[in-house]
Amino acid sequence: MLSERLDYIAALFHEAGINNWFVAPGSRNAPIVAALSRSEAFNLHSFPDERACAFAAMGFGLKNRYPAAFLCTSGSALANAYPAVLEAYYQRIPLIIVSADRPENRIDQWDGQTIRQAQFFGNYVRHSFHFDARSILQESLIDGIFSSIKGSLEGIPGPIHINIALSEPIYEGINSIFDPNQLASNTPQTPLNIPAFVHKGTSYPPVFPADIRDIITHKKIMLVIGMHSESTLFSGVLRKLQAFLPIFCDVNSGQTEYGLEAWDWGFFRREIPESLKPDVLITMGMGIVSKSLKQALTHWKPQHIHVGMHDEVGDPFMSQPQHWKAHEADFAEALYQIVSDTSSTTDSLQDENSVQTPDALENYKKNWESFIQEQTLSPLNLGSPFDSEFRFIKALFSRLTHVDRLHLGNSMTVRYGNWAGKTQARVCSNRGVSGIDGCLSTAVGDAIANPDNSVWVVLGDVSSVYDSNALWTDLPPNLTIVILNNSGGRIFDFINGPNELPAIRDYIHTPRTFDFGKLAAFYNVEYLKYSLELLKTDISVIFKAKQKAVLIELVHETL
Repeated sequence: MLSERLDYIAALFHEAGINNWFVAPGSRNAPIVAALSRSEAFNLHSFPDERACAFAAMGFGLKNRYPAAFLCTSGSALANAYPAVLEAYYQRIPLIIVSADRPENRIDQWDGQTIRQAQFFGNYVRHSFHFDARSILQESLIDGIFSSIKGSLEGIPGPIHINIALSEPIYEGINSIFDPNQLASNTPQTPLNIPAFVHKGTSYPPVFPADIRDIITHKKIMLVIGMHSESTLFSGVLRKLQAFLPIFCDVNSGQTEYGLEAWDWGFFRREIPESLKPDVLITMGMGIVSKSLKQALTHWKPQHIHVGMHDEVGDPFMSQPQHWKAHEADFAEALYQIVSDTSSTTDSLQDENSVQTPDALENYKKNWESFIQEQTLSPLNLGSPFDSEFRFIKALFSRLTHVDRLHLGNSMTVRYGNWAGKTQARVCSNRGVSGIDGCLSTAVGDAIANPDNSVWVVLGDVSSVYDSNALWTDLPPNLTIVILNNSGGRIFDFINGPNELPAIRDYIHTPRTFDFGKLAAFYNVEYLKYSLELLKTDISVIFKAKQKAVLIELVHETL
């Protein structure tokens, strides 16, 4: 019976620890939903919109980097998950996509909600597994599901796709009772060693101090930390290393506390002197938001070493980086041990091949700090509405604490965040692809996954409306949504190029007047509205105690 086979499949997912499912409605996937529900071992979250549902599933795995599953019906429903798959792929977030499908003999036979779903996501998933639930052999089923889940976690993490063909009658035995004793006799006792998926400690190639000493001898060293998953081990080393090196931490690095303060604001629309050019650039993590730093490093082209375990290494500065395959925390610790060795001071006076002194390293860092501080003392006039929005983000950064998680939209908001500097909060933004789709949904998934944290999301009015179906669920009470309403995609008034073409402004700026009070009422979300000008000196009012998710609209009195 099909229901018994689906119960067995559900048991395999449970054995693999895939217990959180984000479910979109449909008929073809209903028997799978029934199997998950019968077992009572799974947490099911309902999202009627597949795109929002898939992004929420991705957001659920952000903190602990263990995947949740997205489940949808057949046909075009699966296509709506594509943006989340792309983001998870480029952000290296584990994600399980499970789709119900028609049997192979019904594909391209003019049946409704029937498309070619096998291998649907092509090269944008780490693993694909397609099977017919009725006919697949048990051994193949076990191997296929577990290999797929491992593909999401081992090596370079990312999304995987499991496509399950269900032939009629699909509702056969749908009301049956889940029998765990019967399944236990058929399910391998230990089909999957879950701890193998979790990094338990250093198991990477060692970093030899001699190698590091060679690259930094008499050199000016710049350390850039791009988009990075959360790591207290890495943070602990950077905390020590910041005394010696200029560290440029991207807003999405999770390490802004340990880098230079407001460095991107110091760069913005200012010329960086050649005297600050590094001899050696060391990068960790992935991409960065700062266009100014990208332009400077692309112009300078220093010796570039990228440190990380993953084989896929980007080249955002067109500098042909040398890849050092080592764990970032291990490398940083070895680097710290060398640059903090006070005995090298004496050695450097006698041996021209010795590493430079800590004082020399600190001078290079202090030169950077002086430059940034000098520039930021001369404030830039961003103009309306950007001045007041930036001021609000900067105030929010200083107010949030270690227990807060903050998601930033991908238009002006994430740029404000990069300019704002340090914050204790964990900042997240969908900078894998950097689209506006899914910014709100990702935060909803993150809030569901972390009920003990306050989760904030700040984004613009266009991004909010574009992803408003993220509100079409039971929102977690720890979520605060802040909308910067400036009546359109104002980033295009800011970027040189689009702002010089008034004839096409309405097509790319998309000026609209939105009533977010009505939107909040439609989705039954608590709603508050404030003037950004009134929050100029104190944003405490938005921190008032709440019992449920709240949507806060911030408007400009002058627009």
